[in-house]
Amino acid sequence: MFGHKASRKVEEKITQYLDTARLCMESCKSSLDVFFAKGHCEPFDETVSEAFRFESESDDLRREIEHMLYGKALLPESRGDILGLLETFDKIPNAAETVLFLLQTQRTVVPQSLATMFEGLVVVNLQAFHLAYRAMCILFDKPEGTLELTGQIDRLESESDREERKLITTIFASDFELAEKIILRDIVVAIGSISDRCENLADRVAVVTIKRKI
Repeated sequence: MFGHKASRKVEEKITQYLDTARLCMESCKSSLDVFFAKGHCEPFDETVSEAFRFESESDDLRREIEHMLYGKALLPESRGDILGLLETFDKIPNAAETVLFLLQTQRTVVPQSLATMFEGLVVVNLQAFHLAYRAMCILFDKPEGTLELTGQIDRLESESDREERKLITTIFASDFELAEKIILRDIVVAIGSISDRCENLADRVAVVTIKRKI
């Protein structure tokens, strides 16, 4: 994709960016594990801060990559593909960060009766992220391997949609106060947006892969 040796530095920086984004998502998962087990507590706040720090670091790396790309003698088409991929991928950890922000600032309480369903939704969406991460990692050297991954992401996004609908239906069929129902629904939608953004990334990866075959 890059076309000359000097641009290997760009690829190395992208790898660093992807790894930092992965650390952000792992911290998000740790935060949610603590939240569903203990609710709002100091360990939850600590892991949230860690996730936010990794997300900020990944943003800094993405900006470095953008500056490097415009400083290299890359073909405009290749440069556009890379920038588009980074912009689309960056929205995934941003979505996870939004979930933590809502839980922390709204002091959300997830009823124990719904905790298992929420945890299941989180697992599906984080699986989608790890596939998106793998697709980005192999895109430069083994683009043919991305198509199977993008297909799996699409299936996980559909599974997430089903779990979202089921969970929201359960929430509004409960005896909770209306305000609590709305807050919980917003959390469900925020979690589901992770796989939505993974699907967007998968679509862009598929296009870049096909273009490289032409």
